[in-house]
Parts: sequence; structure tokens; C-alpha cells
Amino acid sequence: MKYRIAGKEKLLSIGIYPDVTLAEARAKRDGAKRILAVGGDPGEEKKTEKQAKKISIDNTFKALAREWHAYKRPNWSKGYADDLMESFEKDIFPYVGKRPVAEIKPLEILETLRKLEKRGVLDKMRKIRQACSQAFRYAIVTGRAENNQQVN
Repeated sequence: MKYRIAGKEKLLSIGIYPDVTLAEARAKRDGAKRILAVGGDPGEEKKTEKQAKKISIDNTFKALAREWHAYKRPNWSKGYADDLMESFEKDIFPYVGKRPVAEIKPLEILETLRKLEKRGVLDKMRKIRQACSQAFRYAIVTGRAENNQQVN
């Protein structure tokens, strides 16, 4: 769809034909025209939506923990770094890995850690609790969470 903002011609892609039906394309076009009518830029709104979606995907605990791990890894021995990531993969990610960091409550982390406690791996539980706490502090520093969900 062609449109103009401040005298500059712009194009808005609505979608590829087999994936987007004609009725859907018309509905999207009408929505873009409504945005233009109130003085907005449909292309910019589409970019903003895309960025918000990307942020919500990148903001999961699993993505954050991996990013934190990669940041800290140069300071650790290879064995420690591998052991820590293996613990995350087996004991934490299956329960809270797909959740957005800001939505995870301390009780959820506590329940996850209690599973380790029931198995009797207390040293591993303490190490993973500390790592989770540090990952949440990293989330605060990078602006992805408001508070630390640590469980003491």
C-alpha cells in the first residue's frame, strides 16, 4: 500500500498472497487508513509491533539466563560453566524457561528449587539458586525486570 507522510512517499507491505487472504489484506489496509486518518504512520506502528513481539520472545528467563551465562562464562572454568548450564537445562528451564522474566514470581522459583531439594542435591540447589538470583540481577541492570525474584 502506498501512502504519504509529510510529503514523503512510503510503502506498507501487508503480506504475501497465499498466506494473507484478500479479505485479510483489505482489513489490514482499512486499519492502516484509519491510522493515517488520525495522523499516525502505519509503517512505524508495524515496526513497533514487531519490536514488541521480538522483545517478548527475547525476554524469557531461558534467553536471559543464556545471555547472563555467556556474559559471565569468561570468568569461570569450563567445567563450572558447563555444569551450571546443564543444571539450568535440566532443572530450571523446563519449569520457568519459557516465561517472561518480569512475570516470574519468587514462589515459582522456590517451587522449582524445592524439586532439587527433594532429590537431595542440596549443593546443586544452592548453586542454581545463586545463579538464578544473579540472572535476575542481570535482568534488572539490563532493564528487563523491576525486582529480583530471588529466594533466600
